[in-house]
Amino acid sequence: MFIILWVLLITSQLVKSQVAINTDNSQPDNSAMLDVKSTDKGFLPPRMTTAQRNAIASPATGLVVFDTDFNSLFTRTSAAWEQLGTASTWGLTGNSGTNATTNFIGTTDNQDVIIKRNNERAGYLGIYNTSFGISALNPLNTGLYNTAIGGGSLLYNTSGYNNMAAGNGSLLFNTTGYNNTAIGESSLRSNTTGYQNTANGTHALYSNTTGFNNTAIGNHSLYSNTTGRDNMACGKEALANNTTGYLNTANGYQSLYSNITGNANIANGYQTLFSNTTGNDNIARVINHFTTTRQEIIILPTDLNLFTITQQDFPILLLENHGITMQDAEYFY
Repeated sequence: MFIILWVLLITSQLVKSQVAINTDNSQPDNSAMLDVKSTDKGFLPPRMTTAQRNAIASPATGLVVFDTDFNSLFTRTSAAWEQLGTASTWGLTGNSGTNATTNFIGTTDNQDVIIKRNNERAGYLGIYNTSFGISALNPLNTGLYNTAIGGGSLLYNTSGYNNMAAGNGSLLFNTTGYNNTAIGESSLRSNTTGYQNTANGTHALYSNTTGFNNTAIGNHSLYSNTTGRDNMACGKEALANNTTGYLNTANGYQSLYSNITGNANIANGYQTLFSNTTGNDNIARVINHFTTTRQEIIILPTDLNLFTITQQDFPILLLENHGITMQDAEYFY
């Protein structure tokens, strides 16, 4: 009985013992079951081909082998083999000797690519959608053919499609709107379901929510438009205060600037129809400029009532409607 107990005790000690392989007879580290120490030799793991590695039956998690086909170490996770190192590892401090035809960042299979900053998505390359910028393009988006460039662009898009947003906050709140193009910081920012709008310039069509078929070119052009449709504004702050007016055309700095709900107006030139707010069916264009104090002549196209607004260095404006000619207007002047 004593002999049996002695054998069991020795066996238990052997099972619990640690192993040290060295040339200085040092004890193994307390945290290691196997402690290999050398100053002139290395650890050589099993070497095999990829086919041999993949043929290992039920590989244990943490198993390490050297794959001679990849010239790299591989370790086994709970789900797959992971490559630990290779001669062509992409360095974090720059790389040299690269070949643009063979070296790249990306995938070799049909998988999307995500770029992160501070563990937050900052870039996305998919089959149908592309984004670049912090929080650009909603990750849950199901719409197709969207491009978002700039922080927060198309952030809340859900199913909108064929949208192009370039600039921080451009098309930020768009959800289902489609065929919109927004270029410039916060352009078309408030758009939700509006469609077929084009905004080019900082804060162009900024307040638009459901308006459609609008074109705004110039900083703050059509800035206040919410539901107005079929408007065309070209020039800084053109149609800036329009909210629900439709079928307006403004070409020139601050043309139709004060228009709010007026419809079907045409203004061509610097500050033409500047003060119009609710008037409809007006046509105005610049006919001359003066450097001294003159009067702005406006002929109302409905009843031909005449009024004047005195301003310094202000262009003479001519409003034409139907049968009213330039000669008629100059006669009234």
